Amino acid sequence: MSFNHVNLNKDFVIIGSDSRECFQDKSYRNNRQKTFINRDLKICWSYTGLTTFHDIDNIKIIKNIIDMNNSDIVEKLTIIESIMNFQTRRYYEENKRDIYFDMFVCCNEEEQNAVYVLEIKNGLSNIEKKKKYYTDFFISSGVHLEVEKQININNITDSQLAPRELNRIIHLAMDASKNDDNTIGGQAYIALMENDGNITTYINGKEAEF
Repeated sequence: MSFNHVNLNKDFVIIGSDSRECFQDKSYRNNRQKTFINRDLKICWSYTGLTTFHDIDNIKIIKNIIDMNNSDIVEKLTIIESIMNFQTRRYYEENKRDIYFDMFVCCNEEEQNAVYVLEIKNGLSNIEKKKKYYTDFFISSGVHLEVEKQININNITDSQLAPRELNRIIHLAMDASKNDDNTIGGQAYIALMENDGNITTYINGKEAEF
């Protein structure tokens, strides 16, 4: 399933995930990027759940939608919601197994960060499918959400320490997954956006472009 987390405070928002994609035959690859940015639009986003189905790369489609210049974020999420409702419903009907798609989108609106949340299961959107928050909010999705309890609040709310703290939490989820479902792995992709819309990216806690 994977693991991702977003943490919003009055000064910045930080978001990140692992990079493992799992397949039905229990194989996986560790180079599937799940956290993305668009500096021009001042957006960063992350997802867990259904990635590819029937050779359709859902994330490539979603990235193209997010990167559109002529729509606001709610319009984009509504389109994505429709696509992923259809895809998760097909998966559930064909495989008779629960399937999820969770997406966190951080955007900068008039020098104030906001987080939108889209949650889908088996073709049905959560009642609170799109939520908008402006300050002091955090949420995780995927598996091994128990690691969220180990977040150091002082570190995650300090822009200098937050990337390393989120990297630590993502790797705790990876460690927990090794002896259980083995669905979290690869590298930790992290993006931090300040209230002026400036975005800095990190891989495994170190500043790097992606």
